[in-house]
Amino acid sequence: MFFRRDEGFSMVELLVVIIIIGILSAIAIPVFLHQRQRAADATLRSDLHTVALNLEAFRTNTNAYPSVASDLAGEAPLSPGVSVSVYGAADSYCLLGTRTSGTQPSHPWVYDSAAGGLQDATVTTCAGTTTFTLP
Repeated sequence: MFFRRDEGFSMVELLVVIIIIGILSAIAIPVFLHQRQRAADATLRSDLHTVALNLEAFRTNTNAYPSVASDLAGEAPLSPGVSVSVYGAADSYCLLGTRTSGTQPSHPWVYDSAAGGLQDATVTTCAGTTTFTLP
């Protein structure tokens, strides 16, 4: 006597697995894409902090903030695709950093020495005129 054994998966089982994979993909893919933007923003904020440290070091040595980009030549290397505009005053400065490369350029970040450092994401401009821009 032979018993027939069905082997393999039924259509319902396969559909359930496909639906579960689809749900997990719908959750994971947007989260992954958002992480890329967060990484670009973190790089830009780090570059702003580096430039701010170099401006403070320059002021410590010369008792004034630099007035031209060449004063910081080689001292504040920026990540590729990052540009930082320096807005200077006698006793403070404001840095406006932008990321111009990549598929999704990040919004501007502001580092204002008079306001305590890196500003939240709602602040996107510096007051005054640009003193110089670092590439």
